[in-house]
Amino acid sequence: MSALSITGLSKSYRGIKLQKVNALVGLNLDVAIGEVFGFLGPNGAGKSTTIKSIMGLIRPTTGGVQVFGVPAYDPLSRRRIGYLPENPSFFDFMTPREYLMFVGSTFGIDHSTLQKE
Repeated sequence: MSALSITGLSKSYRGIKLQKVNALVGLNLDVAIGEVFGFLGPNGAGKSTTIKSIMGLIRPTTGGVQVFGVPAYDPLSRRRIGYLPENPSFFDFMTPREYLMFVGSTFGIDHSTLQKE
């Protein structure tokens, strides 16, 4: 089993004047468990789109992503990975603990696990 398996990943958006913009076209990638992998490339190369697809934040137009054998759209796929977006935002009305509880519950982490210190 791979830590990450991407097959035929493509993502299209509607740009200015509703023109189709291909952010990512036909990406295939396998990252083995224990392997370190990074993304390098110019703006518009699809790095952020790929990461967001891996995290299940966006749905691909075509293709698929699996994290430890679980489809990226399944919340269970994110139980063993962490993600810090390039521009994180936090709610002013939440304490750091409340925010962590909120995010943990959003990702399906059991309440008793979240209560552990």
